[in-house]
Amino acid sequence: MYVLRRLVTNTIRHCSTSIIILRLKFSYTITSMIMMMEYDSV
Repeated sequence: MYVLRRLVTNTIRHCSTSIIILRLKFSYTITSMIMMMEYDSV
């Protein structure tokens, strides 16, 4: 029972970390695109 709970906690933590990393990558990509567009328009 304890092992199962620990596994669930680890899985949730891992998923949260992955989501945060994905969001950071997404934000970085969007920012880069905007920067490129701004640069192109100059």
